[in-house]
Amino acid sequence: MVSDTRFAILGLLASEPGCGYDLTKRFGELFGADWRMSRGQVYGMLKTLEKDGLVESRRVVRNGRKIRLYNIMATGIEAFRVWREQPCCLTAPHREELFLKLALAQPEDLPRLLECLIDREQECVQRLHLHAKEPSPDAAVQGAWQRRASGQIGSAITAMLQAELDWVEAMKRCIEEHLGSLAGAGGAPAHIAGGQVRRVA
Repeated sequence: MVSDTRFAILGLLASEPGCGYDLTKRFGELFGADWRMSRGQVYGMLKTLEKDGLVESRRVVRNGRKIRLYNIMATGIEAFRVWREQPCCLTAPHREELFLKLALAQPEDLPRLLECLIDREQECVQRLHLHAKEPSPDAAVQGAWQRRASGQIGSAITAMLQAELDWVEAMKRCIEEHLGSLAGAGGAPAHIAGGQVRRVA
């Protein structure tokens, strides 16, 4: 996330100067609830970028308050251009830790993994609700391209969360069927009650 934060800030400053609060707010407007930078991350990275000679700052008064306003320097614009022109590699979702645990599970691990899947299902539903409550990018993001890109990114995140929900549901059924077959074959049974898994003593 460090490099992401670094180039996100450079990209935002390439559009217009801003203070730490401005940059945090603008990033949130672009990407919504699913991918936020904390104000602490932004302020810490601004100090690093200034130390590296990529941005500069000055004290200004805004609405009666003194703030530190940051501008991107020519070196920062060049660094952002080089990063922007690098090819983007597809991430490897199949390397997620949960997939390892599922693939290497022993029968006694399955009830606990089912609990993990139930937790993930609830998290996905909560995140989908957050996205549904996000304001329209037309109302929040300035700039014609930024509005269009932000809308498409929001659609992609929603689609990925829905696909995750579909996969979680299929995996839950797979585990439940396997536990049922173990119970039918005389293995240690497990029962699901109220969305939770409990072992039978």
